[in-house]
Amino acid sequence: MNAAGPPLQAYLMESTTDDSRVLASGVYNVSWLLAGALGSGAGGLMIARLGYHSVFLTAAGLYAISALLVAFWFGRRSAPPPQPHVEVTPVQTATHA
Repeated sequence: MNAAGPPLQAYLMESTTDDSRVLASGVYNVSWLLAGALGSGAGGLMIARLGYHSVFLTAAGLYAISALLVAFWFGRRSAPPPQPHVEVTPVQTATHA
């Protein structure tokens, strides 16, 4: 299960233009599927040649690199400026007598 998928997909859709969303979504989904297919084969080869521990150590290293990249890319961003508070009053409709 990929818990990061929905937030990443939402971020991708918000950071692209309307015209490029279809392409961006397609590239995103194909990259995940391709990585899963290649990762399964690579993991099988690693297990056969190096044992099960190699897969877990490699995954731990990749997760550490991912955490550092996320901190680098998103950690320094400041919060968006506060939006002005706009009070909305209901519109009263005229009643006919």
